Amino acid sequence: MLSVLSATAYVDVSSPAEQRIRVLFVGRDWTGRLLEVIAVIEEDQAVVIHAMDARPSVVRRYVEGIRRGTT
Repeated sequence: MLSVLSATAYVDVSSPAEQRIRVLFVGRDWTGRLLEVIAVIEEDQAVVIHAMDARPSVVRRYVEGIRRGTT
């Protein structure tokens, strides 16, 4: 997770109804696997609430971001 958070290739920010900011980080870990990591921003810290191999829908967003040059 730390590899992804420190060298992220794609980020998506959303603000759900509970007024907390959720951030989706997508990047490769130290072995080269593409991971998705979700963190919630609370006050002055980020709390990781989810981490796993990137799902196909996330991979598509990641690839589209690379093509658009927004990563």
